[in-house]
Amino acid sequence: MVTLLTVLAVTLVPYAAIVVLLLLAEHARRARDECRLRQIAVTDAIHREVGAVVAPVVSRGVLGPWRVRIAVPLDRPALVG
Repeated sequence: MVTLLTVLAVTLVPYAAIVVLLLLAEHARRARDECRLRQIAVTDAIHREVGAVVAPVVSRGVLGPWRVRIAVPLDRPALVG
């Protein structure tokens, strides 16, 4: 009986590892897609209000809040304000 359980465990462990890795890859893909969609939404909103002058970058830390970074020239204070 112990031999049968050992054989089953040795046989099933690689399949379980593959399933876990596939689930992790799917989670990572969904996170990338969500970030991409948020970046598109922020870019569209800014372009509606200001025009096509900036390109925001949306990112999220591990379990942290979403952050939006916008590169603007500091030598043009009217644009920064």
